[in-house]
Amino acid sequence: MTDDRGSSELLSFVLVFALVISTVTLVFALGYPALLHVQDVERSTNAERAMTTIADTMTDVTVHGAPSRATEVKLSEASLSFGDPVTITVNGEQREIQSLVYERSDGTRLVYVGGAVFREQADGGFVVVREPELVASGLDDTVVLVPLTTSASSTDAVAGQTDVLVRLERGSTQTVTTDGDVTIEIDSSHSKLWYDYLVAQGGNCGSPPLDDSSPVTCTIDADRSSVTFVEVHVELE
Repeated sequence: MTDDRGSSELLSFVLVFALVISTVTLVFALGYPALLHVQDVERSTNAERAMTTIADTMTDVTVHGAPSRATEVKLSEASLSFGDPVTITVNGEQREIQSLVYERSDGTRLVYVGGAVFREQADGGFVVVREPELVASGLDDTVVLVPLTTSASSTDAVAGQTDVLVRLERGSTQTVTTDGDVTIEIDSSHSKLWYDYLVAQGGNCGSPPLDDSSPVTCTIDADRSSVTFVEVHVELE
């Protein structure tokens, strides 16, 4: 009788233990991928927030006239670096704008350039996170403000699991005021982004670019135009 009871208790323990192990295994199998997805979404959101903050800080310097600003970016298995420049020509005045790139370990890139922030997917597509800030049309004239971001850093990139301090310092400013329309040409690897933006600002841009590497040329009707180029020196620490 005692042996039967002991065997029964042992069998019950084995069954309960097996049930617990099966439950834990099932929860882990179903929950772990979901947890990884949540973490991935959180990292993506944090990266977008960081680049949007850089863009807002840049606006403080270029639009509101702050002499300097600094913001901290937390890297999580990612890098922050200077990317390919964009060439912009406004009424014959040609300048280069340096881009700033946050690249995640999965190949997804968040790019800041000319006031815009966009997410560049590993498959080549992109999503606009923040619209550019180049053109503002008033009652009497059209104002074009071009932030000429340039590298003033001793390093071109910072990578790993660390914090990066992004310092911005306002440099020289040049303003050119003319009568008549504004003609803007942008040579970028994301022509469609600029085409859509300039069309939304009232630009006459003709047919959409055949591919993302084709330059975009748009004319905006204006009685008078004021074009301001603002140098911003960017340093990564």
